[in-house]
Amino acid sequence: MLIAGIVVIGGIAQAYSYEKIHDVIVVGAGISGIAAADALQQSEYDVVVLEARDRIGGRINTDYSTGMALDLGASWIHGTKYNPISYLAQNYNIDTVSTLPELHNNSYVYYNFTGGKLSHEEKQKLDDEFDDYMNYVYKKYHVLPWYEEFLMIIDPQSQEKRYGNVSLLDDFEEFIEMKYPDIDEERKQELLHVSNLWIEQTLAGDLEHTSSLYWDMDDHFTGKEEIFPGGYSQIVNRLSEELDIRLNTVVTRIDYSKNPIVVETSNGIYKASYVVVTVPLGVLKESIKDDDSSREGAITFSPQLPAYKKEAISKIEMGVMNKAYLVFNEIFWKDDQKYDWISFMDYDKGEWSLFLDLSDYLEKPTLLGFNSGSYGEKLENLNFKNLNEIILSKSFKIGELENAVLYDNYASNLSKDDEQLYEDAVVELAMDNLKTIYGDKIPNPIEAVVTRWNSEPFSYGSYSYPGVGSTAKHFDDLGKSISGRLFFAGEATVKEYYGTVHAGFISGIRTAEEVKHQMFLDKWNIIAISGIVISFIGIVTLWTQIFKRRENRKVYLEAVGRSRDITYLATIGVVLTVILIFFAYNWFANELMLIPEFDDIKNYEDEYCYLVDTLYSTMKYLRLTEIDEHRIIETYDRCVYGY
Repeated sequence: MLIAGIVVIGGIAQAYSYEKIHDVIVVGAGISGIAAADALQQSEYDVVVLEARDRIGGRINTDYSTGMALDLGASWIHGTKYNPISYLAQNYNIDTVSTLPELHNNSYVYYNFTGGKLSHEEKQKLDDEFDDYMNYVYKKYHVLPWYEEFLMIIDPQSQEKRYGNVSLLDDFEEFIEMKYPDIDEERKQELLHVSNLWIEQTLAGDLEHTSSLYWDMDDHFTGKEEIFPGGYSQIVNRLSEELDIRLNTVVTRIDYSKNPIVVETSNGIYKASYVVVTVPLGVLKESIKDDDSSREGAITFSPQLPAYKKEAISKIEMGVMNKAYLVFNEIFWKDDQKYDWISFMDYDKGEWSLFLDLSDYLEKPTLLGFNSGSYGEKLENLNFKNLNEIILSKSFKIGELENAVLYDNYASNLSKDDEQLYEDAVVELAMDNLKTIYGDKIPNPIEAVVTRWNSEPFSYGSYSYPGVGSTAKHFDDLGKSISGRLFFAGEATVKEYYGTVHAGFISGIRTAEEVKHQMFLDKWNIIAISGIVISFIGIVTLWTQIFKRRENRKVYLEAVGRSRDITYLATIGVVLTVILIFFAYNWFANELMLIPEFDDIKNYEDEYCYLVDTLYSTMKYLRLTEIDEHRIIETYDRCVYGY
């Protein structure tokens, strides 16, 4: 046995490896991996977490370099009512503050292509037209004529077959042609801008890549939208305090054909009875490519992942949302301080189209720029040296810098020396749009932090969304275990809440419960099968003898050897029958999943019952107070049992 030293800092083992068969290996120390490991460890299993980065959190990453807590990835608790992340924050005494929801009419302002502010009436008219588009999409797929409802009864997949390859952009063009056939190009671009604001900036993907049929299949927790003044990383830091996490340990291969499973890493070989893979969808996409085209961070699975799993990985899209924090020494947008969101209609949809004013929350003049979808991805390929030359030459007009920029994959693999040059170039592009709005006299930021999630080797994107051709089943398939030993978790495995931190947490808890259930089955399957076989043989033997000699009460049975009275034989037969029923019931219920649990038959008359059910499933891992626990149980009982 090879044993290396252990160095623990803040509850995290730095980098070491030794041959030992663990109960469970969790691959990835993002929110889903940490949640799964924490749940399993609370049940006293031997769990080790392997993390490729030099930090935990995954796509939860708080930057403190400016003296402020700037969340580079996840930022919000989306809906605080019944949300497990909200309960974690409360019970860990982590401060949160509410932001105005994006859809709140007083929370945003529009600027047109030339930097002119839209009046309240103009903004309302544009929003109404966008609402018409959304209503058109909703009615097309959810308010069906009788013959389509009839078709769905005959063939539940009829809608998928008919509309599975229809994108939101296809429906947008169809809507424009039907409702506004004479619309001019500029007005159409304005509507596309609003679509970018409300859809693309949320999903982190373009309309043309988003499934019209499934883009809105998710559920939403109600309540406030909250951010963390001290950073989202506080959640994963607290949740992981007692876990054994090996940082800087890149998993390169998982051989689940062997027992135990063999996990090859940059720091040696690990073995476990079960493995939970929680890497982001972007890494899984790299992992199913041919070996010569996959990028750093890809995992080789042996044997290859089954076809249904590969299809799910391919069909679900991985979105890109990049951020640029701009910190100033003064607030030059004073007229817009009553708004949280500042929206600019660039001629090219989605390019620096949305800024969030964080000044009140961070107590410094700060704007946060968002770039999602194809432009967020394109920005990472910026030829920043070419851009800096253009800036130095001053050969462009305000608002036209973007037209002179080259995107040629120049910035995809930056050295440390070039990181600052790239960041400076990105900030110049952001300022070009801000100067179009507020004039060329506004100050440059004194500090900036820029993200590049699509180039991040252990993410390759921000979060998942339903791509054209994807279905709800693909999200389920992604989360299915293989052979009862290789498990998958992550926000992309939860169709109800995809793309959120709470989806990652919920999936981690769900997968931990699946692993525990499988452990139970593996321990008791032999006993159950043996019990079924032995009791069945005994029953057949006894009752055959009874019915064969039912007229003769003096029966000699060598297997029993205790009595010649048929009454005793019948009693033994009944006992064996009960044993058979017991083992068979548990076999069908637990292994074959053919018997539903009574709690699966729920009453969802309360509009929040589904959300309560989700919270209830994670409740024992939330460190709840007795009062909170009692309230949740009361609400759950009302939903399930009607009282």
